[in-house]
Amino acid sequence: MGKKSAAKKNISHTPQPDKKRFPWHLLVLAIIILEGFCLRMNYIHSDDHEILRFFPRSGIGQGNEQLIGWDGVRYDWIASNFLNGQGFGYKPGQPDSWRPPGYPFFLIAVYFLFGKDYYTVRVFQVIFSTFAILFSYLIARKVAGRSAGLASAAICALYHDAVVFPLIYYSETLFMFLISGLIYMLMNFSAFDHRGGRLKWGYPVVIGLIAGYAALVRPIYLLSYPFIALGLLWYCRDVNLTARKIAVMTVALLIVLAPWCIRNSYIEGKPTFISTNGGLNLAMGFCENADGFFLKESQRFTPEEKQLIADKGYGAVASRFVLSNPVRTCVLYLKKIRIQLFEPSARRNIVRFTGSPIPMPAYYPLTMILFLGGLTASLFGGRKRFAVLYGYLAGYILMSAFFFYMGDRHRIPLVPVYAVFGGYIVSVIYRQIKLRIQLG
Repeated sequence: MGKKSAAKKNISHTPQPDKKRFPWHLLVLAIIILEGFCLRMNYIHSDDHEILRFFPRSGIGQGNEQLIGWDGVRYDWIASNFLNGQGFGYKPGQPDSWRPPGYPFFLIAVYFLFGKDYYTVRVFQVIFSTFAILFSYLIARKVAGRSAGLASAAICALYHDAVVFPLIYYSETLFMFLISGLIYMLMNFSAFDHRGGRLKWGYPVVIGLIAGYAALVRPIYLLSYPFIALGLLWYCRDVNLTARKIAVMTVALLIVLAPWCIRNSYIEGKPTFISTNGGLNLAMGFCENADGFFLKESQRFTPEEKQLIADKGYGAVASRFVLSNPVRTCVLYLKKIRIQLFEPSARRNIVRFTGSPIPMPAYYPLTMILFLGGLTASLFGGRKRFAVLYGYLAGYILMSAFFFYMGDRHRIPLVPVYAVFGGYIVSVIYRQIKLRIQLG
């Protein structure tokens, strides 16, 4: 009897395994992602496409500007010509190097697999934009926990331009998906240093290959690359190992870019990089009529500048303006940064989304208040966790403000970063409120 009672006593004091809690955060995340996906799908099915009314119809684009956007018509030409065996260019049988190839490659793949169908492209872009919601959650959770991740996902899901831009053939949605995925991979840069006692180089190679394709989509991103690398060196513990891995990543990136640069150089008969339209973007940002915003074709250049373009190209216009007007150049540059960060909806590029739960004029300032609050809070606690985000944010804003005019579309690649910092400040406020309630 004594042994039996002792056995029962031991059994009674055996610690019982904790019951697994229901993963409510995953359910909330799924609801947020589904809501974001439905908002985007609802918009591409809606008849009220104010964004497309911004694009005037023209004989050149056969009116398709109001279906897929001005740039979209050009991308469509390139993809169609390529699939018809007419080379990579605007005109059949005349290959050119004007546009970066990354986005047309995406269109070529979709057209080849599914036929030329605008709706299919839009659905893929909705999927890309929805994945950016997931990546914003993963990044924010990595640096600040679940509550920050959920708040970040919600901000990204509801962000106005991320909802509406999948409608048109612009490269920003694809790039937002790529860069948010890359940032998350970089946040895990040290996780795969050693497996089975051996150093693993496959991870930085994969990152470099994806980064190379992202550069083919938007070459301006390459100017952010040094900033991201510096952030990565700060973020990772082993600086020497990280520097070697960055070198491997850079080699992989250059391997992706090299064939296209060689092709362009052959076509142009001189050393040429990813595309040749950079001079136009630079000249639109720095010319006599420049005001920081998008300029219509009829408003862009003076007769003297047009003659200079005919003689020496677009870059000559920007160079002359910058050297002749250093003070005005600085003022324009700072104005474009202000537009990037604080303009609710850039003039002459205003879009309206009737299905949004928060109207654009209210939602964008709210997003930026949260972003700037989170950015400020991050500087006072755990700065190293945000190093990669700092690098990309600084590089993209500083470089895009110099090489582009500013508009709504140029903010889209920053949406996941806005969302992460916004989610961070929401989580900080939430924890403070929760702590005060617990303390009574």
